[in-house]
Amino acid sequence: MKVVNSAKFILLILLLVVGFSRSWSQLNSHRPQNHLAIFAKDDADPKDTVWLVIGEDSAATKGIDAILGEYEAPPMPPTGWDIRLLPPNFKSGDTSLGVGAYTDLIPYPAVGAKDTFLIQFQNTDFPNATYTFYWNMAEVVQEADSQNLKIPAYFDSDGNLIVPARTIRMGQVDSAVVDQSPYVYNVTTVKIIKFNPNRIMGVQPVKGQIPTMFALHHNYPNPFNPSTTLRFDLPRQAMTEIAVFNILGQKVTTLVSQELPAKSYTTEWNGTSASGAPVGSGVYFVRMTARGSDGQQFTALQKVMLMK
Repeated sequence: MKVVNSAKFILLILLLVVGFSRSWSQLNSHRPQNHLAIFAKDDADPKDTVWLVIGEDSAATKGIDAILGEYEAPPMPPTGWDIRLLPPNFKSGDTSLGVGAYTDLIPYPAVGAKDTFLIQFQNTDFPNATYTFYWNMAEVVQEADSQNLKIPAYFDSDGNLIVPARTIRMGQVDSAVVDQSPYVYNVTTVKIIKFNPNRIMGVQPVKGQIPTMFALHHNYPNPFNPSTTLRFDLPRQAMTEIAVFNILGQKVTTLVSQELPAKSYTTEWNGTSASGAPVGSGVYFVRMTARGSDGQQFTALQKVMLMK
């Protein structure tokens, strides 16, 4: 009997590992550098898992962008388990934006833009099921100053507060548990508030006059350890990307990926990859690409050296 139970336990673990790897590889192949990926798990059944991806992309629209890997979930079934990511500004009954997109990318927002995404889930087979959401805090902090998971309040039929609303600071913790049972409709909507302020991804404006031309200045210090600062100039508003590449031409990380107004800025590279892992000593290349509203593009490249 113990052997059978052990075999079942091992099979259960394998299902979890295989399901996690498959979901990650599927979504990681097309998700953008600037994004937030949430792993959602129904605690009633270990097979009920899904990756939900939110992020910006210069080619994204408010609807379903199949070329970017977005796809629309079928209508929510009347029974059973289901979870889906609703698009920004979703209104009940509106199907024009692609209801139930598991991946939802939006165009690069203007400075100060704010978007609300909704996670909707149900498990009618297990009304007392709880849901656990996991995310990478480093990604949250890198992408925006404030990303909050807002869980709604629950009131009884007389209007009495049963469960108070709560807000999870996603830059301070890496998971949250949501109890489905108080919500009488079995379908719970959790809001993700995403705010993009002026200093997204560590960009800092430099005081002074508006520059007259695009430029990517030499980093300082150089060689460096553990971090170095780069200054760049924008004579007019432009979609700007500054990324680090290794000597093989592989992208190591993205430092800036945002439409910025005309100004001089600084950004810092701390010698880590996009996943936050330290990279080895050696020569790296920083590439700046800026495209204005007139379609003209500026590109510059600087060589930097990390010495440990």
